[in-house]
Order: sequence, then C-alpha cells, then structure tokens
Amino acid sequence: MIFISAGHHAGAQGAKWNGFTEWMEAQQWVHILLTILSNEIVTKVPPGLLRHKVRFINEHARTNDMAVEIHFNSAVVNGTHVGKGCETLYFPGSEHGKALANLIQDKLKEVFPPDRGAKEGWYRMDRPGVVDYDGDVDGDEKIDYFLRKTNCPAVIVEPDFIHRSSRLMMERFRGCSAIARALLEAKRVLGSTGAT
Repeated sequence: MIFISAGHHAGAQGAKWNGFTEWMEAQQWVHILLTILSNEIVTKVPPGLLRHKVRFINEHARTNDMAVEIHFNSAVVNGTHVGKGCETLYFPGSEHGKALANLIQDKLKEVFPPDRGAKEGWYRMDRPGVVDYDGDVDGDEKIDYFLRKTNCPAVIVEPDFIHRSSRLMMERFRGCSAIARALLEAKRVLGSTGAT
C-alpha cells in the first residue's frame, strides 16, 4: 500500500504566496495521485494534524508499505522569494527511503528542474555537523517528524517552490504523473525487499 498525504492542514496551511497556500495545492496533488493510481494500492491519509496523519499511517501500514507527503518549498532572502526546483526528503540512513526518494527525483526533475536531489530530511534542513545558517548550533538537529515517526519507509516530496505557483498549477498533472510512475516502479522494485 502507498499512503498519500497532503502536507499541513486547514488551520496551518504552510508556505503562502499571494493567496496560494502549500496545503491547498498539496490537496490538489493528492487528489490527482489518487485518481492516477489504483485504489487497490493507494490510500489517502485523512487531513489533520501531523501526529494524527502519522498515527493513521502507523495503524494501517505494513513494513513493506510506503508513505508520501506532498509539500512545497519556500525561501525568502532579504524579503524576496527565491529558489526553484524539486527535491525529495527521506529518513537519514534509510536505504529503502533513499531508493524511493531517488526514484521520485529521477522522474520529477524532468518536470520541475533544476534537480535539487534526494536528501536526508532534517527539520528545517538543519543538518548535523554543518553550519546551515547564521547562529546555527551543532547538536540541536532533529529528523523531520513525518519521516522519523512513520513506521514504514516515508518520503516528503517538494516539487517546487510556492512562489512559482503558476508553474505548479500549469504542470500539476505532469508532476503527479511523474510521481505516480515512480511510486509504481518503487512498488515493483522495492516492494518485496522489506523496509530499512
């Protein structure tokens, strides 16, 4: 089974750009992914608080299942929205998660270049042993909650940056199709290997 979740929720909609929110767009992507993929292999995670979504997945998932949460990046430098491209985050050290993230990136980078890569998913991308921003303190890093608390291999897909809303809407179906192809391939290639 593949669990598909929209990042954030109605009360905290994530990144925003001119009335366009991360949660609103993520719901669109989840709907399209559910339409493309067979209901026999995909389950929509009910919207709500992150801990409730993770609990739902953990109550229903087996070890060889996968969980995917859709998000959209945001970066502001000196009051200006910057950044473009796709990335997929996985639990640090998870071979299965890294393989899944690489499969998704391989397909998604064709729709939303540049390829920002498959990366370990640290909360706010605060990586251990690296100065990620002014005032960064080594040792306070945390693995992203969704990746850390989900019992089956999980990834967070970031197709592009929220300020590129017109591109996100224009390429929504192609992006979802790319993710769906990667998930079907992952189910075929990784599904029988077990989770690590």
